[in-house]
Amino acid sequence: MSRLSEFAVLVAALCFAGAAAGAPLSALYVEVPPEQEAIGAVHPPPRQLCAAEGGPNGTTAWSCSNWAGTVRWSPGAVVAPESEAELSAWLRTQAAAAAASGAPRLPLKVVGYAHSWAGLYTPAAGAGGAPGVTLALHRLSGITRVSPTAVEVLAGTSFAALFHELEKRGLALAWPPGGIQGLTVGGAVSVGFHGSQLSVGGVSSVVRALRLLDVDGNAHDLSDATAPEAMRAARMGVGMVGILTRVTLPVTPQFHLRRRRWRVDGGVEALLPDLPRLKAAYDRFHWYAHPATDSAWPMYWEEATAAESAAEGRPCRTAIEQHEDAAEKEFGVDGLPLIMRWDNCSDVSYRSLTHAVDMEAQPLWNGEYYVALDDAGEASAARDVLAAFADVAASRGQAAPSTHLWLHVRYVGGDTLSMLNPCYGHAVCAAFELALVAPSMDAPLPPWEEWSAYFTAMERVLTARGGRPHHAKFYSDDALPSVPGYGLPVAEFMEQAAAFDPHRLLRNERFDKMFLPDTRAARPAVATS
Repeated sequence: MSRLSEFAVLVAALCFAGAAAGAPLSALYVEVPPEQEAIGAVHPPPRQLCAAEGGPNGTTAWSCSNWAGTVRWSPGAVVAPESEAELSAWLRTQAAAAAASGAPRLPLKVVGYAHSWAGLYTPAAGAGGAPGVTLALHRLSGITRVSPTAVEVLAGTSFAALFHELEKRGLALAWPPGGIQGLTVGGAVSVGFHGSQLSVGGVSSVVRALRLLDVDGNAHDLSDATAPEAMRAARMGVGMVGILTRVTLPVTPQFHLRRRRWRVDGGVEALLPDLPRLKAAYDRFHWYAHPATDSAWPMYWEEATAAESAAEGRPCRTAIEQHEDAAEKEFGVDGLPLIMRWDNCSDVSYRSLTHAVDMEAQPLWNGEYYVALDDAGEASAARDVLAAFADVAASRGQAAPSTHLWLHVRYVGGDTLSMLNPCYGHAVCAAFELALVAPSMDAPLPPWEEWSAYFTAMERVLTARGGRPHHAKFYSDDALPSVPGYGLPVAEFMEQAAAFDPHRLLRNERFDKMFLPDTRAARPAVATS
């Protein structure tokens, strides 16, 4: 077993400055999966999510941040239960105290890996502007039940830990996820984590069952058979449909995938005529474009046998260990950015699809829009996006777009299993993802002004074509949809959410602004339970 697999079981464990159960917390850390498998390789230190300092009159002042430092918030408290029972008891205590005193309850939000650029995990302000509560469920981790066809896990389990435990049993997730190992399963389901697969919408689409707690601490076990509408809301509930504590996902015997990537000089124009064939041939297909060098990089996965993988003799490596890509100095001092390092290889399912936590080692800005287009429409959109980038570069006095700008187009199947699925009501969507990457692995994020200029240029092109934003990624504050709620069944979603949170303690103010036109001017008050 590799060092990465041995270490993965520890991923997303929460570290506390106060060691004793129930002791006051002074900091929260999340373990980061290792970027290298080599024996003796230095593993990254735990990443701090939140830190506490002494406030006035003996109070505690918290400050929290996402992984890139682009989202910061100051909760009034941080709660990290050790079990579902402890979480339920805490919620019941809060509800009882509010009922007895008549005082409004504080809003609360769950934080997972804090990978999102959209800040869906930041609690809203309460009455009088009082800061809300951050719930950290990382100690709710591990497999609770497994069979040859399904696995139930606690919501704080990381994908890295889940991969490791399933592999020991000869199993794999039936749907191979995207490339970020550190994400918690509950967080990924809540925001619609996806890879590139034309026949599947993402992890939310394959969820078989959920357990959640309402804000008063009562448990609810949901499935399509017992509560179909609640499942459609909770599958991609953006943290607003109760508090997820368990997720059931489909599994299959472990399998192998062959990964192939190549460069197309001549850019997107040279690739576009071949896209229909590639999408028809490979269900797991996506492509990158590098506007500065006018090059494109198509990529696919296809099934392979263990014998074929062994015969190829090229196991899949973490992004940081892909030495050939590190030598491509045309794209930066460290070579290709880590998000682009997908060398040709064959390996077991999750190893062929993962980068470890590439974004931890090389910061970037990231935003994404889903848009349903036919082949001609996709080609037109791609051309218009690239032309918009050229206009931005010219406005900045540059001959070409930034060397560190990358366009990534993935494909996801549409369904109506999740009310807030950005591809809701469509057969397939192209997910246009833009990244502006730090110039090197030890460099800070590129300037906000540069990122904003490029992203809003793409955003204008795609919203004009009916595009919908990825809930967990960056999108502009002023990019209000022309159709209320982007045409999604938001009213039905809110009705289902209210059954588990009637006073909207779990609300997110950014969601309200973008999806609820009647709340853009005035924030709803927080009522007592």
